[in-house]
Amino acid sequence: MTDTSETRSADSAAHATQQGRLHRLMRYLPLIAPVLLWTVPCWLLLHTGQHWPLPVTLAGTALFALGLIGMPLAMVRGHGRRQQDWAAIVGDTLLGTIWTLFAWSVVLGVPLRLALTVTGVGDGQDRARIVTWAVLGAATVLLTWGYAEARRVPRVRRLDVQLPRLGAGLDGTRVVLITDTHYGPLDRARWSARVCETVNTLKADLVCHTGDIADGTAERRRAQAAPLGTVQATRARVYVTGNHEYYSEAQGWVDLMDELGWEPLRNRHLLLERGGDTLVVAGVDDVTAESSGLAGHGAHLAGALHGAAPAPPGRPGGPPPPPAQADARRGGMAAPLPLTRAQRRRSASRRVVNRSVWLVTPRTRYACGPCAAIRTWVPVCSWD
Repeated sequence: MTDTSETRSADSAAHATQQGRLHRLMRYLPLIAPVLLWTVPCWLLLHTGQHWPLPVTLAGTALFALGLIGMPLAMVRGHGRRQQDWAAIVGDTLLGTIWTLFAWSVVLGVPLRLALTVTGVGDGQDRARIVTWAVLGAATVLLTWGYAEARRVPRVRRLDVQLPRLGAGLDGTRVVLITDTHYGPLDRARWSARVCETVNTLKADLVCHTGDIADGTAERRRAQAAPLGTVQATRARVYVTGNHEYYSEAQGWVDLMDELGWEPLRNRHLLLERGGDTLVVAGVDDVTAESSGLAGHGAHLAGALHGAAPAPPGRPGGPPPPPAQADARRGGMAAPLPLTRAQRRRSASRRVVNRSVWLVTPRTRYACGPCAAIRTWVPVCSWD
């Protein structure tokens, strides 16, 4: 018995030691990550046998060193307490650029160098310079493409969504979902207006904005968000908070969206009636709300659905089926139909993917263009 207790104590101590090391590593990660991001491309592009002229090597190394020092400083000034937009733009741009260079140095540069060596192409200097120009070329093309993609008006993605128990009167209900507009340091009021014009061409019954509306307070980003007041829907426009609202005085955003004519669904629901049938649209605060310290904020799904609980599901020949339910929120909990960005099925739950219509950082996006989605809801014949 004593040996077993000692063994368990030793295992617990070893586990605690490993946990402590992991916590220490995570503590230093914010310092290690920028160093790796800037030193790996610098080493691969300048110091692996290219034998560039000395002024080129010195100038290139100096640029990487300045980036390593300047990026964290700009990020702190831009996204810290000072919230200086110019610094945020500089920091985000540097992060986007160096992340692309780092990724393609590893993904393209290292394998290409190995392939050139194995196939015997050129000498060491030729191979090193081929790798440098290949990485720089790929990064330039992708950054240019990504920037153009990030600034364009989002494409519209059309989906037919089959819902069990959807009443016939709700067949063909058109729902437009936009998310992650991230109004921020760049003034995109005109872009915002064009997005809203695109949404209005879709003739939606219900429009949902599912959070991350901005990076910054409602007071600072009001001009960019104002076009949302022009969005049109025949039944309702609903809004739920994302995690970024809770970095930027969430209540201010809730109040502004209410002022613009949207219905903030903070742990509550509304009933959408069409053709004699009813749809329950429920929203909850983002899961980060509870730790934000804002009074009255916190995800509460049961509260959101209070008073809308349906009767047991009906079957052909029996009682009528309950109203269909849609949960326009950002959390990760199960619900009858959460409109979130993770697509998975969990028992009777279905989650529908939606890409953001803007970007946060870096200020480029490729292979995943901005998207606003329109869903047409149609019933299925079977009952649950």
